Amino acid sequence: MKRGLLLAVFILSIYLAGAEIIGYKPIEKQISVPYEASIILLNNSIMQDSYLKTNTIINYLNDSQKRQYTINYLVLDENNNTIIKDTRTAVVEKQINLEKEFYIGMAIDPGMYSLKIEVKHQEYGVSDSKEFSVLKKIGRNYYLRYILYGFVIIAIMVILFLVSVEITKLKNIEKEQPEMIKSIYEEYKKQKSREETLGKLRKQLRLLDEAGSLRIISKDSYEKAVFSIKKLINKIKR
Repeated sequence: MKRGLLLAVFILSIYLAGAEIIGYKPIEKQISVPYEASIILLNNSIMQDSYLKTNTIINYLNDSQKRQYTINYLVLDENNNTIIKDTRTAVVEKQINLEKEFYIGMAIDPGMYSLKIEVKHQEYGVSDSKEFSVLKKIGRNYYLRYILYGFVIIAIMVILFLVSVEITKLKNIEKEQPEMIKSIYEEYKKQKSREETLGKLRKQLRLLDEAGSLRIISKDSYEKAVFSIKKLINKIKR
């Protein structure tokens, strides 16, 4: 009788053990996290060699007692590999807004990344993540090149303006020079400043030479004007 009872107990224990292994699933206890955490990116598109600016918001849902939290900041690439990690602690009373910057150096390639936070308190833990893009930094030489281009363009425009003014002056020489030479000679007769007058007349000859070489005035007009000025120069030299 005892042997039969022991055998029945043994078979029942084996059956229950098998049921636990094969089909039995214990009821899992659902843990309600008593706080929330989120991250905000203030600039979700940045260049290399600059700073990613963030705000982390932690909000305790039940009461306003002070609690200490551990916050892990993780910068992840597209394959979820961690390329930057930082950890800090914060004492929170009900709610807190933490500002933090991450330096994104030249070693980080342009592309899409994500910033993930893991906020832990005792046995609880929550996380949040946001995506951001890193753009290739344009070097100073790039801007310097365009500044130089700007100076070159301005210099060319100034030269073209001066050339235009000079050409306009030479175009008018045929019409204005006779009156100019007459005025020079009248001034000479009053002041008798021979060297100054000769200098002014020679300048008019140079203008004629420029106008003639550029073919702004006709050959006939050029020769007549040169002859007239040289005749006046010889008259003053006597």
